[in-house]
Amino acid sequence: MLKLKDLVLMNDKAAKKYTAYEIDRVYLDLQDTDKTKPANATNNKELVTWQNVKVFTGRDSEGKTLFEPSGKTGTWEGLVPVSKVTDLAGKTQEEIEAIVGQMIVDACNHLLSLYGSDKAYADIKDVNTKGQLLLLSACQYGADLWLRSEVQGDHREKPAESPEDSKKKFIARIIADAKANGKVITEAKAEKIYAASQAALLEEEEVTA
Repeated sequence: MLKLKDLVLMNDKAAKKYTAYEIDRVYLDLQDTDKTKPANATNNKELVTWQNVKVFTGRDSEGKTLFEPSGKTGTWEGLVPVSKVTDLAGKTQEEIEAIVGQMIVDACNHLLSLYGSDKAYADIKDVNTKGQLLLLSACQYGADLWLRSEVQGDHREKPAESPEDSKKKFIARIIADAKANGKVITEAKAEKIYAASQAALLEEEEVTA
């Protein structure tokens, strides 16, 4: 298990500001020996600064997360893994099974520390069983979100392109195509080609009608 830091960004559009809540980012499929690299975070294309970051301090009696201002200055910087999955290269099958087995145990213990007191699991006395069920619950929840995100990405309607943007892309493509063929076309000439193409389309529509 590899534990790093990440941010939950909350934008206040009315006040035109944001708050970044620093949380533990736990990678259950990585080990603490796996390589990491520095990484910044951005909000609306601007680097997140410590002045806007609140750090986790614990939970209240009702389990609500508590945060307080970081008290730091400068740009927030965290770490991210270099690889998506732990490095098992050069390991024997026996070593791999031992490593992955320990990772599963660590994952169960991590989930127990977060959600072990959940009422849904109150009647389960065996800690190992509770941890394994929590792990399965997390897996099914994550898989469901994964699939929903995939479907939304595949079928989300793209915003209509404005005529001005369409014109700019057409002109840029004309200039790029000419350059690829060893020719030079000025932007003014490309605009004339665009105008001619639009006129031809209008004529075609009139004939079709």
